[in-house]
Amino acid sequence: MSGKFVRVSSFRHVHGDPAKPEKCFTDVRPQCDGEGNHIAGNTKFFAYAQAGGGGPVIVHPLDKPGRMSINAPKILVHKGTVLDMEFHPFIPTLLATGSDDTHVKITQFPESGMTENISAAVASLEGHEKKVNFVHFHPTANGILASAASDNTLRIWDIEKQAQALLYKDLGDYVQSFDWNTDGSMIAATARDLKLRIYDPRDEKTAITTEGFSGSKGSRVLWADNRGKLVVVGFGKASERLYGLWDPKKMDKPITKVEMDKQAGVMIPFYDPDTSMLYVGSKGGSNIAYYEITDAEPYVHFLSEFRDNQSQKGLGWLPKRGVDVGGCEIATALRLMKESVIPIHFKVPRKSDMFQKDLFPDCYAGLPSNEAKDWLAGDNKQPKKMSMNPKDKPAGGAQAAVKADFKAAKTAGELQKELDAANARIQELEAEVARLKSGTS
Repeated sequence: MSGKFVRVSSFRHVHGDPAKPEKCFTDVRPQCDGEGNHIAGNTKFFAYAQAGGGGPVIVHPLDKPGRMSINAPKILVHKGTVLDMEFHPFIPTLLATGSDDTHVKITQFPESGMTENISAAVASLEGHEKKVNFVHFHPTANGILASAASDNTLRIWDIEKQAQALLYKDLGDYVQSFDWNTDGSMIAATARDLKLRIYDPRDEKTAITTEGFSGSKGSRVLWADNRGKLVVVGFGKASERLYGLWDPKKMDKPITKVEMDKQAGVMIPFYDPDTSMLYVGSKGGSNIAYYEITDAEPYVHFLSEFRDNQSQKGLGWLPKRGVDVGGCEIATALRLMKESVIPIHFKVPRKSDMFQKDLFPDCYAGLPSNEAKDWLAGDNKQPKKMSMNPKDKPAGGAQAAVKADFKAAKTAGELQKELDAANARIQELEAEVARLKSGTS
């Protein structure tokens, strides 16, 4: 006997399976500016910024692969390039976009997909003074969105009121990444001043700041709440790429910090709390490495990686509730290439036709568990979850009961315009009445 101990894991043999050519999306023309992932998706659609003036964005159904039309309808609500985007977690037909025109827009499109250009947003969030680099919806509170910009601010918006609810300015420099924790009670952020911060956005005094990675290139932070940790990927002084774990309750130093490689691409991480797996791809990279995070040293265990001979420009991940449970698919990535979008299906090789409970615990349901006003008042609620067992899934999916209609309150400017128009009309009518009384025509 060798005496070697082999760590038990359900995910040791996970492999990435690229979609067949006929299941990919071709003839795309992406515009990949900014710090974001450059592509976003939900269970029905994916979106990316298209090359061209005025910040066009393409939203396309996932179930319609093939060649993308050069005349495909576009979202045209910005005056500048769109730098980041994210679908509403509870309403699949709402998309938030941040642009170098300093605005954040919320756009609604038809449930059946886009058939014509959309030039008017349903909500416009104005307040940033420089380009908007990131937008992230709150995971549990309906109608709360966070955005970070190059004006060194992180703002929280009530999108139905089209109003800024909270502002955080003590960032030292512009934000390179930020992430909500599971119930949305805290935000973690990395910034160009090489600091790592966590704070309750409703109470700036709770902010904790510590040293992050020493490299000047972009770093990314994600919450791994189920393991009580923060995951950070970034660069060291010698431009080596690193990952590290921090304990949010003891932020003075990392639990672990490990060199990954010496590649140059800025990393795009994704953490799946259902499997405790960390996936790391990069802009300009051709691989996606994946790891498992545990509670015992060395905490992070390399599993394997997906490799290709073509580099990706962006990388996005679809919600867990949309994976193929019958095929033991545990995650789906969208690789944004120079001229195509290629789905990658990460699978565990098993032959049994039975539901695999160890691979598919209850997952995020995409349903709100809180309202904006209640969260702003200090209420925190855990996200709603759903069974992954096909026998338990409701008809139409968990989001079938979510009302797709969205109506934002009018802004102060819009109300003022209406008031000015009404007053002008009143003056016209008063003048007309005065002429009639005087007997003049």
